[in-house]
Amino acid sequence: MWLSYKWLTNFKSLMFIIAVGIVISVVLYTDTIIGDLRAQSRRHLSLQVDRFRTLFMQNDATSLDMYLKEMAEKDFPVIVTDAKDNPTSWSGLPDLDSLPFPEAKERARRLQQEWVAQGNDPVPFDLPEYGLTVKY
Repeated sequence: MWLSYKWLTNFKSLMFIIAVGIVISVVLYTDTIIGDLRAQSRRHLSLQVDRFRTLFMQNDATSLDMYLKEMAEKDFPVIVTDAKDNPTSWSGLPDLDSLPFPEAKERARRLQQEWVAQGNDPVPFDLPEYGLTVKY
């Protein structure tokens, strides 16, 4: 009987170690997937910033507005800020569209700060022709 009790205790210990190993593996795998998704999203955003810059340089306000609406519908919400992190425009944030501009601008600023705190750093791009650095 002593042998079977010892065997049962060892078996339980082994199962516990295996369970801990599985949990650690799942956490590490999930972290890897999230890192890959962030990197892929960052590359996609960089391409979108290049497209935005091109439309901006063409000085085509209609195309730029259509582009921002398209991005908001297909991809994710966007807040465009200047070099001092002051929101200049946004898209895909319907809660802000119904507010007066000063209040919407302040809420956009707080939302952008929340995104940065969550690890979603803005993608800056320079417009030397205008003396600007814009964060997207």
